[in-house]
Amino acid sequence: RQPPLTQAAEFQQLAPSERAIERQRGGRQLSASRRFRAPCAKGKLTLHVALETPEDAKRLMPEAGRLASDMHNLQSLLLEQFVDRDYDDDLLLLTASDEQTKKLVGMIFWRYLHSIDDDVWEHVRIDWKKSLGAGAEEEAKAHAKFIDAWTYIELLCTDESYRGHGIGKLLLTSALAYSSVKKGKTECLLVLGHGDDNAVAKDLYSKIGFDEMPHGLFTTDSSSDGSAVKPEHVMVIWDIEKRLGNLSFGDVDGFNKGTLVPQFGDATSQQQMSSQHLDADGATTMVEHLTT
Repeated sequence: RQPPLTQAAEFQQLAPSERAIERQRGGRQLSASRRFRAPCAKGKLTLHVALETPEDAKRLMPEAGRLASDMHNLQSLLLEQFVDRDYDDDLLLLTASDEQTKKLVGMIFWRYLHSIDDDVWEHVRIDWKKSLGAGAEEEAKAHAKFIDAWTYIELLCTDESYRGHGIGKLLLTSALAYSSVKKGKTECLLVLGHGDDNAVAKDLYSKIGFDEMPHGLFTTDSSSDGSAVKPEHVMVIWDIEKRLGNLSFGDVDGFNKGTLVPQFGDATSQQQMSSQHLDADGATTMVEHLTT
């Protein structure tokens, strides 16, 4: 039986920031340079991705509660809102399931913002009226395309026992591609869950193309109970199509981590697609394969 991660001599020699990352990775294998490999070796996985409808998603209620993530069951709350259409058709859901066991292993919820008064902006302490200055309402109307261009990632979670297969990256990239191709959205906003303790997620988002929101856009108001979102935890993509174009299928489909997505074809087909970039045509191909 292997000793706990925190008792490994190599772990003790890591810097505190690196320890935080490795705790989240859950890796057990060490390289000769005394750094943890990311991720540790895993078996093959055949994955099915589905764009859910509120009616079909009812079947997921028990499974969402059993999904072992560190999101404190927030996925179940959002699933209820999705099924009940609390946001009309603006809340969307992509799921990932293990084809062999039919187990739900990943979920991403996102919705579209249409107003500078949306609660999301208050939550992250960005006041567009203040940023736009005098005549903000008229200015907002003049920039209606920008105000209506936003995708907001409500939640991305994967089952802890399936991490290291690239599921989160595939789901997030697919949601971005869908928002760009189907809805013409150009910007995306998300809040880093668990803040400073979630270095692995921040690294993932950065690799996809997210940057920290410019600090000058935030209000100086802060919650007295300490619940205010820190500016460095608010991340943004200003041009979804451009950022996706910097990626290829091979960067996000999990194939190099042992993940096969039959919707992309067999293993040979998926390997052949790996060099295709997710430009406008590539993103359209991804959406067609995963959501139709």
